[in-house]
Amino acid sequence: MASIAIAYTGGNPSNSYNIVFDEFLSDDIPRTYDSSASFGRTASGATSLDSRAGRQKFIWGISILVPSATAQSLDNLFQAWDYDRAQGLAAACGLVDQTFGSSVSTNVVFSSPPSYRYTSCTHYEVSFGLTEV
Repeated sequence: MASIAIAYTGGNPSNSYNIVFDEFLSDDIPRTYDSSASFGRTASGATSLDSRAGRQKFIWGISILVPSATAQSLDNLFQAWDYDRAQGLAAACGLVDQTFGSSVSTNVVFSSPPSYRYTSCTHYEVSFGLTEV
């Protein structure tokens, strides 16, 4: 089964979160590449890589249906991460993505905060973006 797990333990160790998402709202794979690779020309006309060396980073656009308690846990995780980030800490979440191909295990930050849409008395639609660091 396809799933994405996000974990965060902040500056306050009592704020520890581990959330697994597996009810995606579309068949689209939420992981793609940050298209930051670019090419240029040297003075001699040869093609050269203008962006940083190394593989392109991953980005995630996640849209999921979750129980109310999971939506609240995600909001608590985001608030803890954002508080630590605002305090100047090197705040990053752990992520394990098992949606496509080989499993990806990496560190991420929120590139867009979670947004919530009420769908029933027991569930919310949640959307947010993550960027690999």
